[in-house]
Amino acid sequence: MPKINTKYHRHAWEGYETATDDKGTWSQDSGMVKFYKSKPWRKLRQFILSREPLCRSCKKQGKYVSATVVDHIKPIRLGGDRMSEDNLQPLCRSCHNSKTAKESNETNTSGSRRRLKR
Repeated sequence: MPKINTKYHRHAWEGYETATDDKGTWSQDSGMVKFYKSKPWRKLRQFILSREPLCRSCKKQGKYVSATVVDHIKPIRLGGDRMSEDNLQPLCRSCHNSKTAKESNETNTSGSRRRLKR
């Protein structure tokens, strides 16, 4: 029987992958998991994606790629508003992962957040 990859878990309710650490535990606390599963978030996420279906970052580069993730422009952990439309942007998975990695590296250099091994 094939071994299941414990590095990433795909969730139908959110449409993107949630990173785990080497032990297979979630990188977010349970409060964040509950937030992303909440009905208000899922409705707002769907509204953002229906209003702006293309990746904002790719569109700036002249590419037309479908957005699959709603990203917090200012991360919640840095004080960004969770439910403000002004703090949300639609991104494709690739752009979201690049942005998140860049933010993780920036906060990691200040020592405020541990970077996950992938």
